[in-house]
Amino acid sequence: MEWVVQLSGDSSDLEELSKVFTTPELCISQDKDNFLLKSEEFRSCSSPDEVRKISADILTSMNAGILLSLDARKKLENDGILQIDDAGHRHYFLEGSASVHMRCSASLSILHADGTEEVFHPADPVQAWIKIAATDAKVTKAFSFINNDFNSWYGLYKVLEVLEEDHFGPVMRGGKYKKMADEFTKTANSFTTTGIDARHATERAHPIPTKPMTLSEAKSFFKMLLQEWLREKESRLL
Repeated sequence: MEWVVQLSGDSSDLEELSKVFTTPELCISQDKDNFLLKSEEFRSCSSPDEVRKISADILTSMNAGILLSLDARKKLENDGILQIDDAGHRHYFLEGSASVHMRCSASLSILHADGTEEVFHPADPVQAWIKIAATDAKVTKAFSFINNDFNSWYGLYKVLEVLEEDHFGPVMRGGKYKKMADEFTKTANSFTTTGIDARHATERAHPIPTKPMTLSEAKSFFKMLLQEWLREKESRLL
C-alpha cells in the first residue's frame, strides 16, 4: 500500500520543486496535470489523517522555502490524499481545490572546463531547509511565522525576534546587519513613518528612523537575512 498527496499551488513552483525532490525520502512528481508528493514517512501511516499531519509539517517548511528561494506568492496545499493498494486500486480522500497561476522561473547551467555540465535549480536550497526545520525548533518557528504573515511589519518583526532569540550574529550587537535591523525596528514601530500599519500608535520611547524602509525593502532585507541564517545552519550539517 502506498500513500500519495496531491498538491495544489503555482504550477511553476511545483515544477521547480519536482526538479529538486526526486528521491524516495521526499519526491514531487507530475502525473498528467497533477503534482504528487511522496515521502518515506508515509509508509508507516495507517490512515489519511496520519498522512495529512505529516504532509502538513512538510508543507510548512516547503512553503517557507519557496517564498525565500522562488519568491512564491501562493502557498502549496494538500489537495487530496491518494491511497494505492497492493492490487493497484486507487482510493481518493479529497481536501479541496485551488486555482493555479503561471509564473516563469529558470535554472542555471554551468559548463566546466572538463566538459561536464552542472545544473542549479532555484529550489535547490529547499531540500536542506526542510531537513534543518525537522530538527531545529527555531527554524520551525520562523517558518511558521513566515507562512502566517510575511507581508506586514508585525509579521516581519516576529521573524526578527526569532533570529535574535537564536543569537544570529549579523543582527546582534556589533553584527554587520545590526544597523539595518535597528532601522527596520524603528520604521516598524513608528506611526509617523509607517502610519496605521505601525506596531505602535505613539512615538513615545520609539525613535523615528533616520533611514526608514519601505515594506518592500524590509521584505527583501528579511529574505536575505533568512537565507544567510539558513546557510549558516546548513554549513554545520556538512
